[in-house]
Amino acid sequence: CIGFHQNNPYHCFDVYDHIVHALGNYSGKDLEVKIALLFHDIGKPWCYTEDGQGVGHFTGHWEMSRYTAGRIMRRLRFGNKMVEAVKELIFYHDIHLECTPKSVRCWLNRIGEHRLRQLLDVKKADLLAQAPDKSAPSLRELESFSTMLNNVLAEKQCYSLQGLAINGRDLVAIGIPQGEMLGEILEKLLDEVIDGELENQRELL
Repeated sequence: CIGFHQNNPYHCFDVYDHIVHALGNYSGKDLEVKIALLFHDIGKPWCYTEDGQGVGHFTGHWEMSRYTAGRIMRRLRFGNKMVEAVKELIFYHDIHLECTPKSVRCWLNRIGEHRLRQLLDVKKADLLAQAPDKSAPSLRELESFSTMLNNVLAEKQCYSLQGLAINGRDLVAIGIPQGEMLGEILEKLLDEVIDGELENQRELL
């Protein structure tokens, strides 16, 4: 990564210096976040392409970075839990987080509150290490997403089966037989609640 220029208006550093600045931008103590930042762009040199205007692109670098980080961490004998956490943060670090309650609920359902807050830390440190004139709008959107996350949690909006206003026993009580169908119905109801198509009220469900 040292001296590997990105040739992209969104970046003001080569890959190595970007990684160093991103790591330096994180002031917390979470080791999983720190290691994710150390490895988040390590796969970029293998993914580099240029378009007709000479602008550099790194399509799929999150996948290569995740793969490379996993190999390095296992060689260094990191525990499986740490390896999987870091790989997950790297895989999602470049994804766009849409700032809507539905999106927040979907992400909470997908990776949980702890991992989502870690991801926000990774994304913020990453953005702060990019070209300031390009990253400012994304930083504002990330801050709005963080505020919305706090609101969704404060309002106890449903994003998991544990938060659903009914459970398998309720379905059995109205005549649905035990078996796979119970889980399928609950998952379907949860999807509709997360999507905002159905309110999380016992009678409605």
